[in-house]
Amino acid sequence: MTAVRVTTELDEIDLDLVHRWLSEEAYWALGRSRELVERAARASVNVGALDAEGRLVGYARVVTDRATFAWVCDVFVTPSARGGRCRIPNG
Repeated sequence: MTAVRVTTELDEIDLDLVHRWLSEEAYWALGRSRELVERAARASVNVGALDAEGRLVGYARVVTDRATFAWVCDVFVTPSARGGRCRIPNG
């Protein structure tokens, strides 16, 4: 099992990498501009999955009113981190 650390701190999420994933590999966001990725991220709750070495291996964006509604979108996991099982450590 591989440990994964989850963060919602945008400064820990490499938006250049997220932009590459979304604009080049995610069929729903092909061609999306870097500016649009950043504008969307700044207006949302962002979730990053970091491997044991601190590399971003997954990303999701949550659009929410922070009271009654949330929509999870732009979910991307690197091919090397897909499948299998991972352990999210407590604390």
